[in-house]
Amino acid sequence: MLKNYLLLLLFSTNAFAQTLQIEKGPVTRNDKLKGTLLLSSPLSGQGRLTLTWTDSYGRTVAVESHKVRLKDQAMLFELPLRPAVALLNYLEAELTVGKATVKAPCTEFIVTPNEPWDDYQVIMYYPYKPEQEAALRQLGVTAGQIQNVASRKRDGAAIWWKDNYRFYCDQMAFDFFAPYHSPIILGKERLMREAKALYQADRSRKDAFFRQPCFHDPEAEAKAMEKIRQTVGAQMRFKPFFHSTDETGVANLIEAWDFCLCPLTLKAMRQWLLEQYGSLEGINQQWGTQFTHLEEVTPLTTDEMMKRGDDNWSAWADHRTFMNLTFAKAARKASETVKSVDPTAIGGLVGAQAPSAFGGYDYWLLSRAIDVIEPYNIGVNREIWRSFAPHKPAVTTGFGADAMEIWRLWYQALHGDRGVIIYDEQNRYLDAAGKLTELGARIAPTYRELTGGIVKQLQHMERLNDPIAIHYSHPSITAHWMIEHRPLGEAWIEHQSRPEYMESDFLRLRQSVQYLIEDNLQQYYFVSYAQLEDGAFDSMDAKVMILPQSVAMSSQEAKALRRFVERGGWLVADSRTALMDAHCKRLPKGQLDDLFGIQRTNTDFAPGPPGLKAVQAPAEIASGIDLENISTAEPGVRVGPDGQARYQDSRRTPAVIMKQQGKGKTVYLNLLMTNYYLQRTESTAGEGLRRLIAAQYSRRPEFPGSMALRAPMVSQLPVWRCIHGAAAIFVCSASIATTV
Repeated sequence: MLKNYLLLLLFSTNAFAQTLQIEKGPVTRNDKLKGTLLLSSPLSGQGRLTLTWTDSYGRTVAVESHKVRLKDQAMLFELPLRPAVALLNYLEAELTVGKATVKAPCTEFIVTPNEPWDDYQVIMYYPYKPEQEAALRQLGVTAGQIQNVASRKRDGAAIWWKDNYRFYCDQMAFDFFAPYHSPIILGKERLMREAKALYQADRSRKDAFFRQPCFHDPEAEAKAMEKIRQTVGAQMRFKPFFHSTDETGVANLIEAWDFCLCPLTLKAMRQWLLEQYGSLEGINQQWGTQFTHLEEVTPLTTDEMMKRGDDNWSAWADHRTFMNLTFAKAARKASETVKSVDPTAIGGLVGAQAPSAFGGYDYWLLSRAIDVIEPYNIGVNREIWRSFAPHKPAVTTGFGADAMEIWRLWYQALHGDRGVIIYDEQNRYLDAAGKLTELGARIAPTYRELTGGIVKQLQHMERLNDPIAIHYSHPSITAHWMIEHRPLGEAWIEHQSRPEYMESDFLRLRQSVQYLIEDNLQQYYFVSYAQLEDGAFDSMDAKVMILPQSVAMSSQEAKALRRFVERGGWLVADSRTALMDAHCKRLPKGQLDDLFGIQRTNTDFAPGPPGLKAVQAPAEIASGIDLENISTAEPGVRVGPDGQARYQDSRRTPAVIMKQQGKGKTVYLNLLMTNYYLQRTESTAGEGLRRLIAAQYSRRPEFPGSMALRAPMVSQLPVWRCIHGAAAIFVCSASIATTV
């Protein structure tokens, strides 16, 4: 079978024209470089072939000299590549036969990296000037980035690999995954603003909700996947760390918008609804609608849902769920397309947003769909990814060099990050002469420490979580969006992407729960709605499960939580628990009210005045806990059969209602915990809540609860345990907490 060769015309010192043929295709350090020296005229007899291998670091890697016997015009050779260090290498050949010498000038070849990505990478997003590139190593930079058209060109990454930097490929298919946050359109969000203007001019029209391109358009998908194939094929000899598209979303990131209502999407969604509800009658019963034909079924827009005014949001929420599934399916297709070209390559998303009702960021679905992520650490999405995809790489974005940034980089590295992408549009880290600027000098020691082997060691260790699980309920994320935005009425449309996470109480609650656990010197993991439904949670090691305002829950989830308690688990909820089904339809009562030992006179959420007093709390727990800044959450909650309230407020609203059930226990806190993320750093107002939470499981043998209960405020000092074989270590990250 004929092989493809790279033909390079070489000239000898005696004016004979020679051709050096190097076998085409990727070669790694485990391979041999194979080639043929073709002579312009036949030579015979004994001779000596000398191969001189140098690299772009200026090293002479190897000089190999062998006796050869010539019979014709072809001379085969092999060169073991085990000593390779650089990407870019050079080969020079010299053939001596008698008194005749043929010399071949340097020929380039690439040695493809084959090492696992198990060490920290400092990645510069924008290249510097060619004469500055090598100097980036002073900063600690180990890799770069290419994107769009350049990534589809064979030498599109030369700015990086000629100086021996590896890289990743970004913006492979932004016109498919991020048309409403496009890097090639002035203002990025112009198409989003135009769609909103179209709708605001006439809020009865639906074509403003036609996503262009539609995820269900096969032609648009085919074009996107072809770009991905071209990118992977062009760069596979360099083994990029990963392939991705940046700041994607169903619309503009997580900005609320009722994409997509185009005919292609509606056709696919109707079939999905039949799978969910079995029939048109089932759809109408769940949604509270009266469609007479399946072809009429159309989800309610946000405006329509708000105007209907009831608490059955299924006809709107199911659209959100379907678009999450659609987005994840497209992301999976992209990841699979990457592997179809190079089975060793990985694909994913960078600039990933907070979990939200809009945008497609259901992290359980994404964790199944993609192989790598750069999540903006918003809404605890980094910890959620760690929980769902512990062995899939994650990196972060780097800005500046202040104390907060340095703390954050270490914090996330200890949580599993494998790198940082430095976003530097103005080339601020080096001066024109290639020397570190003041900014570069401040952050360089941190980058060099991170790449100095510590993170590599951690990557080969297993993180040990305490047996504490936090419920990740994406249906509840959807429901809380409506809870938070319905009071705005039609003004919801004014919100862009940033307010969706800066002003979300539910997002802040998730942060507060995270910090309440970490500040008690413990670690945790998230458990998704799907892991409850499919039974995976039954075999996990959790001893405590926390439900942070998990308002929307399927009956399968509720059954799984009951099983958890029966076998000895402690179930802890704060408020609003399981008041809706998984489609965001309000139920007559909470699905787990009896399990928690509570009853309700109403389902209002109306925090009470600060201050609790002990009712039945054990003296050793009640004493020493400051209850003055703690408020109840639901005034309609009452103690039910077999429940016992430990505390109450001045309205006699009960708090910390406990019930023994089977081998386990339930705790319905009925407390407001949303603001702890701020209280922990701005004052001591959150200390009482921290100690109160620690007290709820301090008697379980699995937790050092007594230590946390007695300890002073230890916020900003998270502790991790890691093991490798028989070795175990404790890791602390001290000093600064984030409130982003």
